[in-house]
Amino acid sequence: MGEVLDMGTESSQKQNTLGGRAASRSDAFSYLREDILVIPGWNVRDKDEKYWLGIDVLAQDIIASGITQPIKGHYDKEAQKFRPSDGHRRLDAVDVAADRYGVTDIKIPVIPESRYSNETDRLETMIRSNSGVPLTALETAEIFRRLFNRGKTAGDIAKLSQLSSSPLGEAQVSNLLCLSSATPETKDLIR
Repeated sequence: MGEVLDMGTESSQKQNTLGGRAASRSDAFSYLREDILVIPGWNVRDKDEKYWLGIDVLAQDIIASGITQPIKGHYDKEAQKFRPSDGHRRLDAVDVAADRYGVTDIKIPVIPESRYSNETDRLETMIRSNSGVPLTALETAEIFRRLFNRGKTAGDIAKLSQLSSSPLGEAQVSNLLCLSSATPETKDLIR
């Protein structure tokens, strides 16, 4: 495993959390990109041309200012890497910064999620934490489908996505669940 970097101080004390050294914040650590494992298919973002234009802008901002919002996830002991549950756009921007602009020494701040978190919790977090660039209807539909497949009802999903306050909340969830099962051709028409 690569080195877990300190977030701002030259010296740090050893911690038994996330296999590394403590950062200047008690709940944050800093990793290099090669020590972060992104699970293929986990991110629901539709990586079209518009997505990559936004990622390029974000990469330039990260080069200029660094990453200010830590990425949340957990340390995967088997892979010996940090596995993010959010922050995939930031990670794509770090990759673009390296590939397109040659900047490879970006420190990525991370914070551990609850050690009791499971995949359903992580999906629910995806819905609640996407405030930077809102999810599209297709991306939201994919998360709702995954939650539904894990046993959540349309009512459960409406509550956690804060649609339950709307008189059409459950209907909106049901419509998005239908959308998630549309053919690829239909989804292309919606994009």
